[in-house]
Amino acid sequence: MDCLISDFFTKRQSSLYYIKPYMENEVLSKTRIKSFDGLKGIVACMIAFCWHYQHFDLSRDNTPTICGVLFPYSFNKGFLCVEVFFFISGITMMMAYSDKVRSREIQFSAFIRKRLSKIYPYHLITLLFVALFQYIYRYLMGAFFVNNNITLKDFILNITMLQVFFTNEVSYNLPAWFISVLIPLHIIFFIIIQTSDSQIKILVKSVVIWAAGIVIYGLLPWSISLQRGIVTFFSGVILYSVYNEFKNKRINTDLYGILAFLLFAAYYATIVLNLTPIPYLRFIVSLVATPSIVIASVFFKPLSKLLSARCLVKLGELSMIIYFVHYPIQLLISTITAYFELKIDYKSFAVWLAYVLIVLILSFTIQKTSKNYLDSRKDNKITINL
Repeated sequence: MDCLISDFFTKRQSSLYYIKPYMENEVLSKTRIKSFDGLKGIVACMIAFCWHYQHFDLSRDNTPTICGVLFPYSFNKGFLCVEVFFFISGITMMMAYSDKVRSREIQFSAFIRKRLSKIYPYHLITLLFVALFQYIYRYLMGAFFVNNNITLKDFILNITMLQVFFTNEVSYNLPAWFISVLIPLHIIFFIIIQTSDSQIKILVKSVVIWAAGIVIYGLLPWSISLQRGIVTFFSGVILYSVYNEFKNKRINTDLYGILAFLLFAAYYATIVLNLTPIPYLRFIVSLVATPSIVIASVFFKPLSKLLSARCLVKLGELSMIIYFVHYPIQLLISTITAYFELKIDYKSFAVWLAYVLIVLILSFTIQKTSKNYLDSRKDNKITINL
């Protein structure tokens, strides 16, 4: 976001500066938004370090766990954080691919290969790891870790990323249900863009898919995970499509940013302070809370600046790895604990912090190793071509 500051000023011949008319709603025309990275990093941590921390044995006594005290929303409602990933994905897919797909600059095979190359290796490696250690854990403890959906059928569904289409239950690497929803959504997105010759048609088709998601969300006994993805992903697509229609008009995005932030603050206060029970909570999150925090992350300047901090941006770059590896690490820790018959107080701050550091260090190492490997492949290709 800081790089945009320079656009506010142009230099006069008198060496004085004046403010140039600036369309703040041009922010989303950039190929990358740092505040999105920061937001994704925070959300990944909320899921990995708070919501899924409940996978450990926390039933030793009645004392609250440290992350439940420090981050009550994440600990109790962290499952709702995945909507942020879906929503941001809808926006960023429009930003990165809508023009390329419409102009036939990128074909479907290249598109889907690029999407899979970013996430499938993590999915496959963690799936195999969990499959192995689940049976080791069952040998030691007499039962699988956290869930019992460890069958050949579940393995085949996971390896083909089709699990949410045939069952409402998660299995193997629990967080991996996300890509089972995300990849089909990307395919639908590609079809909509390639069969539309105008932004209006993209918007109309996206609204139809979104409305269908709303209907099945409320009426059909279908996979709740797929329903969540459809509604939230296409909310992001629709928001960007509407924005694209008005981006050449003078719009006070500061006001929208403030309103979005206040709306999310009201939602958050209602949940955390237990002011009133919220019916249809998933609907509220998909249609109100998630859009408001994402919009605020771009247009509410204090929040945007905070989320664009280097440490949070770096965390965002690790977000997908954190998301995939934290459950296998929990399984590994629990297996080691069972083998050596260790007594660990998972409610203590030291144990929680050690778990957080292990996940972060391993995620950073994996990212670094992957980058070095890809760079070496590029160098080898250049050498061969020469």
